[in-house]
Amino acid sequence: MRKFQIKPGDSKPFFILSLINGGLYAAWFITYIVCAALRASAFSSAQTSMLASGYTSFTVEVTSPMFAVLRASAYALPVVLGIWIIYYFVKERKGTSLCNNSIILSVFAADVLSALVCAADITMLHMIF
Repeated sequence: MRKFQIKPGDSKPFFILSLINGGLYAAWFITYIVCAALRASAFSSAQTSMLASGYTSFTVEVTSPMFAVLRASAYALPVVLGIWIIYYFVKERKGTSLCNNSIILSVFAADVLSALVCAADITMLHMIF
């Protein structure tokens, strides 16, 4: 059985920044998915009740305070990502031993996945933008 070891490397600030970066982006992604599911549920129940009441034309607007939090986070998280990337290249150029490649790749994957969801929202989903 292979043992999973976390090696922070010589740069503990980069390791901590990586954990913060990955955690924030993962939290944003999970919150977005939960809000999307709640929005779909609210829209479906409103549509069902309107159709049951005999209305054929109606407008449904679903709002939540979390939409504002998601939107503000969508503007703030790229700043965290930019700091993380700059810090990565500075430490890499100095030849500092960084944390495990698996941590760096998983943090970057969380960043990319959240960015794709945000781009999808901007272009076609229109939940928070």
